[in-house]
Amino acid sequence: MANHKHRTPNSRTRAAYLRGRLLERRRMLLTERPAGTTSHNMRYSNEYADVLDAANDSLEQEISFRVAEIRSDEMLQVDEALRRISEGTYGVCEMCGRSIPVARLQALPSASMCVQCQREHESRSKEEATVERWDRISEMPVDGPPARSLAHACPRS
Repeated sequence: MANHKHRTPNSRTRAAYLRGRLLERRRMLLTERPAGTTSHNMRYSNEYADVLDAANDSLEQEISFRVAEIRSDEMLQVDEALRRISEGTYGVCEMCGRSIPVARLQALPSASMCVQCQREHESRSKEEATVERWDRISEMPVDGPPARSLAHACPRS
């Protein structure tokens, strides 16, 4: 990987600008309260007025947890980008070592890969997730008789 610590004045200005955007996003992630996280979601404690209220509160809580998880992942990406800036490796693709286009960094300052490598990474991740799901399905116990014996048990009209 090439040493990117020797930057031109223009690239230093750009890095400073993007660092500022990353710091601003980090501040927003720390201070912004996600929608649906007000205290009224827990208004019934363990005693719900009816099943629909319980289901609604459960759904709101699940959404809040997922939003918190996404925000946490984004915070990690922002912190990682700030680390790369301080190390002088910001803007270099972690997979192939080539420069990440400025337009991509401006659109997504926490980007750690060029578009091509990001696509390949996401494609591999989807394939691995699919294989993992099929592995879990194939390991599930089968209850009851096999499908072919059901044909003999059900008379045809």
